[in-house]
Amino acid sequence: MQLLPLRRWVFLYKAANALQENGSLILLWNVIPEPSPSRYDSALEIYQTYAPSIPPYEDQESQKAKLKGIEEMVINSGKFVDLVSGWIECQAMYSIDEYLALLSTLSPYLKLEQHSRELLFKNLREIMEQDAEDRINVSYLSAFQVARKYT
Repeated sequence: MQLLPLRRWVFLYKAANALQENGSLILLWNVIPEPSPSRYDSALEIYQTYAPSIPPYEDQESQKAKLKGIEEMVINSGKFVDLVSGWIECQAMYSIDEYLALLSTLSPYLKLEQHSRELLFKNLREIMEQDAEDRINVSYLSAFQVARKYT
């Protein structure tokens, strides 16, 4: 079994130490909600200008690959076995205000400098208000990973 460098799995090491014998690690995820590709394309220039550090649109296959990478990290840590995982595809509708409020809670947006974030949201609002639809339809994966502590 290949072990990862400590810095890559320190959270797994800490979780394993906190669990009782035969305890289980349960990871729950909602990946970043993505608007339709056409809506994202209309905002691409705004992102490139005010938030180039935010990754481009990710389709669900890319998101599933990232979740698979986390599964591999859990098993390769040497701390857990018998991994069970899955995901469901979800959709939600937001008003412009609700959608921008959601974005403001996500790590990539929180990492932006306040001025850049304000300009990004201002310009996103303007482009969304120009669209014929006043609701933002997003899709995302809601995932789980459960593994038993290795003893």
